[in-house]
Amino acid sequence: MDLVAKNLTLRVGEQYHLEDVSFGMRKGEIYTLLGRTLSGKTTLLKMIAGLISPDDGRIIFDGYDLSNAPVWKRNIAMVYQQFINYPHLSVFDNIAFPLKQKGMLKSELSQRVEDAIATVGLEGFEERRIQELSGGQQQRVALARSLAKRADILLLDEPLVNLDYKLREQLREEFAKLFRSDLTRDSILIYASVKDGSIVINENIKFSLPEYLERLQNDEYLFGVRAGDIFWDEKGFEFEIELAEISGSETFLHAKNDALSLVCQLNFVGSFSAGNPVKLNFDTTKLYVFKQDGSLLTSPYQEV
Repeated sequence: MDLVAKNLTLRVGEQYHLEDVSFGMRKGEIYTLLGRTLSGKTTLLKMIAGLISPDDGRIIFDGYDLSNAPVWKRNIAMVYQQFINYPHLSVFDNIAFPLKQKGMLKSELSQRVEDAIATVGLEGFEERRIQELSGGQQQRVALARSLAKRADILLLDEPLVNLDYKLREQLREEFAKLFRSDLTRDSILIYASVKDGSIVINENIKFSLPEYLERLQNDEYLFGVRAGDIFWDEKGFEFEIELAEISGSETFLHAKNDALSLVCQLNFVGSFSAGNPVKLNFDTTKLYVFKQDGSLLTSPYQEV
């Protein structure tokens, strides 16, 4: 075995987060951790990455004991549920950041970044700022950064959970291709119009323009909002539930209002049934606005 865990245990107070966990994993294989919410999956990944130290037990990789090795001495990459990028850097510089920290030669660095960008399908986005990307594109940047590092171990902590259902299915297929190839849109787009200081999605859903969008001219636009910025609100707009998915400690609701369909990410496990009504609302301070051709017009991080 190439990665071996022996009797890993972690206690917080009187509670065990991990208790006597052992396993062996071989290079070139893909492994999946399955377990209920709060069973310790993320804790175990963080322990392998060196972000958490065990109270007892050992982690051995290629014969080297990682148990007390600091993070920077482990050639391990991790992609989180909440994609983590550097908002002040371009796509290229986000992916290149860990390579620059290693002092990699510029020619090799550029080639690795270009290869990773091509692998995740972000060619042409190299100079874009993170705030100009959809959620799915931002997650691709986080994945590309991990791929460019060419780590010995790649840890994926439910990296698709914050994306909408269709995109998750698409990226699952792409992940399989990525892993087979050797290297080893959280955004919901809504057609709407702006009229007399209001966003009009349909005859049932309309609301005032937030302050940063007050300069928008009367016209038709594409509005983007992340699943996590749509929330359950008893004073909100009424939708019909089409599907309810529980993923970890979160619930994803697929809902519709007339011709509008969307996915809402709720940060709790709820009991919802298809066909039932639900009241949802939008965080209008976090809307992305696109022109009809799909190009970004403005985001919550820039003014019109």
